Amino acid sequence: MAYGRRSSHLHLRPPVVSFIRLHIITCCILAFTFSVASFSSYQLGFFSTLLLYLPVATFCIPALAALDAFDFSNRSRWSQTRKTRFVLTLSWCLFLVFSPRYPSSGSSSYLHPHTPLPSIPRNQTYFIAANLYNSAPILPTWTRELKLLIDHLGPHNVFVSIYESNSRDQTKLMLRTLEKELRKRGVRNSIWLEDADGRSNHWSLNGHERIQYMAEVRNKALEPLQKTHGLHGKTFDKLIFFNDVYFDWSLSLITFPAYATANFSKGSIVRLLATKDGAYDLACALDFDGVGLYDMLVYLFSLPWSIMIRYVFFSFET
Repeated sequence: MAYGRRSSHLHLRPPVVSFIRLHIITCCILAFTFSVASFSSYQLGFFSTLLLYLPVATFCIPALAALDAFDFSNRSRWSQTRKTRFVLTLSWCLFLVFSPRYPSSGSSSYLHPHTPLPSIPRNQTYFIAANLYNSAPILPTWTRELKLLIDHLGPHNVFVSIYESNSRDQTKLMLRTLEKELRKRGVRNSIWLEDADGRSNHWSLNGHERIQYMAEVRNKALEPLQKTHGLHGKTFDKLIFFNDVYFDWSLSLITFPAYATANFSKGSIVRLLATKDGAYDLACALDFDGVGLYDMLVYLFSLPWSIMIRYVFFSFET
């Protein structure tokens, strides 16, 4: 009897173990999803529910469909739950494969390499402003595309203002080289390099100190706008504000009637030039960082309704 009681005791499993054995697939999905989401959150520096959605939608569900497909010959022995699961997962996979996508070719797509650029009046003047910090990795491409843009707009129609502060790489040296090249081209410019800096690595993403500092450095890039009073005896027609990212001048050219802030990425900005046929005061590219819209703070105070961080497309007439 003692032996029998011992044997019965040995076969008892903790509830957690029993649950895992009965729901092994669910447990694997949860473990994989949370592992990927945790790693991605650590790398990106923030958490989003999208980091949970992506591994499930792009890996776990297709893996379940593949698992059932390999055992499809034994479907007569499947439970009704598994049959339903297979139909749902297969439907999702077909949706991923055949769902509509933004056209990357054809005359209707600005991603098409032969889509012509909108015409730009040759008699307009442009004030180009930029803030740069530790930008040496991108500056060879950045300065090349900037010079091509200036050639297109006309060297005598452009004023370039760049404010740099506290860079620890070769940014200062490279900007001095750019300054000399702009002078040779006859481009008026102001390149302001500083070592004194009020940056802090402990600011929160949307903290008051960081927002105030960013406003101050942007204003420093705009200071020559008050001193030069335009070109050719008239005020500037357009202000273009660059960011420290890669851009292609011919596919990502932005010109604005009054004021603009812009982040350039190949093929995504060119349509801003024709926004509402130029009937606007400000046009701004959407700035995506990681998995969602970066400048949520701006839109929260600019729109009469709330928007989603991942789906930010809307039409708003004023």
